[in-house]
Parts: sequence; structure tokens; C-alpha cells
Amino acid sequence: MDINTYSTWLEIDLKAIKNNTALIREITGAEVMAVIKANGYGHGARPAAQAAVAGGATWIGVARIEEALSLRRAGISCKLLVLGFTPAAKVPDAIEHNITVALFDPELAQNYLDYVNIHGGTLHAHLKVETGMGRLGMKPEYVASFLGKLKDTGIKVDGIFTHLAKADEPNSDSTPRQLAIFDNLLTDLESKGLKPGNVHAANSAAVLNFPEANYDIVRPGDLLFSAVRHVSHR
Repeated sequence: MDINTYSTWLEIDLKAIKNNTALIREITGAEVMAVIKANGYGHGARPAAQAAVAGGATWIGVARIEEALSLRRAGISCKLLVLGFTPAAKVPDAIEHNITVALFDPELAQNYLDYVNIHGGTLHAHLKVETGMGRLGMKPEYVASFLGKLKDTGIKVDGIFTHLAKADEPNSDSTPRQLAIFDNLLTDLESKGLKPGNVHAANSAAVLNFPEANYDIVRPGDLLFSAVRHVSHR
């Protein structure tokens, strides 16, 4: 850094990101999906992703397909999930570069299938369920039927997830209520042989406050760039 030219700068300790990832993995006992969206929250997507993978992250989560493709071009080879909307026209890119997309709407899924049927291959996806966040997500009562219709198609639903609205408020009943809805759905899907293999819900705040939300994968984002020292015990 040329300090004679720039009066302010940001120094990123990549070792801290690596160590935070390893500690989160140890704390939760789950796989870590490091959320590196928005250029790694301004810290640099490629180096932040590399540090997280070095710390044991097996997944990287991003908001947009363009971010995932950029990470692939940068040599990031771990599993990638696009947490937000992916245009159907990008399905061939997702298949070619082994990028998992989020599903949350039957019409969008059909659009994806149209591209899969034309171009071939298998599109990997995780289904997002709306349990109270108020963002993109499928209502729980439609999930079983939706998954049943996708069986033996070109879309392989490998995972299911939800997003917690108030995990940073450990005394609120919001997160237990969302998790109860999610757990009931998982039980129903398992009884019908439809439960996907990867289940995830815990964002950074839930990693600290709600260990019951850990499931198979946790999704820390800003926690990777913070001082991780302990978790609360409620």
C-alpha cells in the first residue's frame, strides 16, 4: 500500500477469517457455508473465500450467479450456492460450473427445467422455505407436493433451507417459532421419503444464539469477519 498516496486503507487479516471458520466448524459440529456475498462484504471475495476454505468451509454462499461464476474463474472449487434469484437463462452456466441454485417457486422451477431439457445435464438446487422471514421462499404446505413433482427430473434438490429473521434477539420467540415450523416440515418430508440431504438455517446470529438451528450446514457471513470467542448458552 502506497501510504503517500492514500490516507486511509483497510487491512484484512485473512488468517483471522481462516481461524474464525475453523472455530465455527468446531463450535457447531456442522459443515460451514461461508457467505461471501457483496464482494465478501467489501473484504474481497476471492481471498475471503480462499481463507474460509482453508479454515474448513465446504460451501461458499453468494447472492447472485455472477458472484459464483467469478469465484469459479478465480479457482474456487468447493460447493457454491446462490442464495438469491438466478435467471433461468443462467441455468446452462450453473450446470457447466457445478453451481447450486435456490428454488422457491414452481413457475421458476419449470423455467429451469425447460433449459435443462434443452441443454442437458443436471441442475443442483436447494429449496428455500418461508417460515417467517418475509423474503423469497416457498410456503411449507406446498413443499412436499413440489418436491414430489421434481423427482426423476433434471433438477436434483440436494438441500432445503430457511432464513431466520431475528436470530440476533435470543429472547424473542421469533426464532423458536420459525424453527418449529421448519422442523415440522422436515419430519413430514422424511415420513414421505422426500427430505433432501442437506438442511440449513443458521446465519451468523443463530450460530451464536441458537445451536438447535445448526442442522447439517451453518451459514455464517459477517461472523467470519468478526472476533469469534464464544457462544451463548441459553
